[in-house]
Amino acid sequence: MLRELALENEQRVSLWKVLGPVDKSGASFGGFVGYNSQWDDIILGVDLTYSKTSFNAVSPVSPISRRTTAGGNVYDVTVFGSGTMKIHDWGSARMRAGWAVDTLMPYATVGFAFGRADITRSATATGEENPPDLPRPAQPT
Repeated sequence: MLRELALENEQRVSLWKVLGPVDKSGASFGGFVGYNSQWDDIILGVDLTYSKTSFNAVSPVSPISRRTTAGGNVYDVTVFGSGTMKIHDWGSARMRAGWAVDTLMPYATVGFAFGRADITRSATATGEENPPDLPRPAQPT
């Protein structure tokens, strides 16, 4: 919305820091299961993890108000912003394969991870142009 305005081009209103300190809380529980198997010098393994959580992070609204100039005009600008995040759960799955050579075992692993979260961010910028005081007409003498 601000991209075409002289106010954004000169004062970079969209970069003003409006988010306050994060308040974070939550509990989590989960599990891990894995299995390894060996055939001669070859080792194969798999593991799975899962965590159910109620982690929340909230960054409160911290409005910034400034009187600034742009394009030769004076503006009163206020920017509001907020952000929240709620993580529902996350987990991973991995497979590995190794080769036992004396006391050394090089191995490779491959896997994936997932997570589910709700993230919201919002910002509102309001402004009003304040024209400069116009010169008063001369009083007749």
